Amino acid sequence: MKNAIGIALAMIIIGAILLGAGFMVAGGELTGFNSKDNHYVEKTYECKDDIDSIRIEETSGSIIVQTGDVDKAYVTYSDKEDESLYEIEESDGRLTVKRKEKKGFHFSFSLIFDFSEHVMTVTVPEDLAGDLDVENTSGSISLKEIGAKSVMVENTSGSITLDHVSSGSDITVNNTSGTISFTEVVAQGNVKADNTSGTIKLDNLSSGEDISLETTSGSIKGTIAGKESDYRITASVVSGSCNLKNTDQGSKKLNASTTSGSIKIEFAE
Repeated sequence: MKNAIGIALAMIIIGAILLGAGFMVAGGELTGFNSKDNHYVEKTYECKDDIDSIRIEETSGSIIVQTGDVDKAYVTYSDKEDESLYEIEESDGRLTVKRKEKKGFHFSFSLIFDFSEHVMTVTVPEDLAGDLDVENTSGSISLKEIGAKSVMVENTSGSITLDHVSSGSDITVNNTSGTISFTEVVAQGNVKADNTSGTIKLDNLSSGEDISLETTSGSIKGTIAGKESDYRITASVVSGSCNLKNTDQGSKKLNASTTSGSIKIEFAE
C-alpha cells in the first residue's frame, strides 16, 4: 500500500515538473485554457491576381477544390478569430495555402472543446493551366468539376473524392486510410491510385495512358471507359475474388492489385 502511494506521489511530482517546464518553454502561456483562443470563425481570402496552379497543405479538416461562378479565385476557411493558423500566398499565378508550423512547446485542448467540422473551400473561375496539388493529414479531400495540367492528391486519414476532374497529363492519388472514389475522371496521361486501407471506386474512369490501382486492404470496383481489349491487364488478389483475366495484347497497361478484398472492374464498351 505504501509503495503504491509512493509511486503515485512520484508520478504527480514528475507531471508537475514537466508541466512547469512546458509552461516556461511556451513563454508562460497555456493557450488551451483560453476559451477565446479556441473560438473559430469563417474567413475569406480573395485572390488579387489570376490563378493557374494551386498547392494546399492541411493537417486537420476537410478540403474542397472546385470551379464556380466567380471572377477571382477565393478561399473560405475556418480559422481562429484573432490569430490565423494559415499562410496564404500568391506568387506568379500560384496559390499556396498551408498550416503554419508550430514552434516550441504548445498546450492545446481544441480537440476536447471544439467538435465543429472545419472545411476549407477553394473556388476558381475556370480550369487551371498549371498543377493542382492537395495534401491533407486528417480529413476528407474533394475535387469537383475542375481541370488542371496535372493532379496530385495525398491523404493520411480520410476519404478522397474526384468528381468530374480532368488532367492534361497524370492524376496521382495516395491514401493511407479511407476510400478513393473516381467519378467521370479523365486523364490524358497516367492514372495511379495507391491505398493502404480502403476501397477504390471507379465510375467511368478514363486514361490516355496506363492505369494503376493498388490497395492492401479493400476492394477495387467500378467501370473504366473504353474496351477491355485496350489494356494489357495484370490483376492480383491474395484473399478475395477477381473478375479480370491477365492479358498482354492492349496498347495501355491496367494494373489492379489488392491483398485482402475483391476486384470487380467492368468496361464501358
